[in-house]
Amino acid sequence: MNHTIQHGFSLIEALITALVLSIGLLGLGQLQARLWFASGDLHSLSDAYLLANSYLEKSITSEFFSTDFSKTPTSPITYPGTEFKTVLTISPGESIIETDIEILWANREGSHSIQLATAIETPAAFYDARWFLPAD
Repeated sequence: MNHTIQHGFSLIEALITALVLSIGLLGLGQLQARLWFASGDLHSLSDAYLLANSYLEKSITSEFFSTDFSKTPTSPITYPGTEFKTVLTISPGESIIETDIEILWANREGSHSIQLATAIETPAAFYDARWFLPAD
């Protein structure tokens, strides 16, 4: 009996191994690219919320110091890679002022927007008679 013992890999086995590894690495590369873009989208959303919150705080502060924040021009703001447009609407009432802030931006998936709204009670004027009532 003549038995031949084969050691190592044949060429076909090595090519099949290389093919399977390359398909797996391409899949990992695609997954990494999708995660990178999703991270950028979440970063833009986070920046938009921070910007809207900043405008909301400015509008509340302007009511306490009797400045007209709604007349302040809002130019587009650019954070790294994204341009945000701000739309601020202040609706004064008798004792409550409603403030709406909308942030718009666009990326490769289309345009996006968020909106924050609040109601602010106007502070009593210093000449208001309630300031001079005696404390109980």
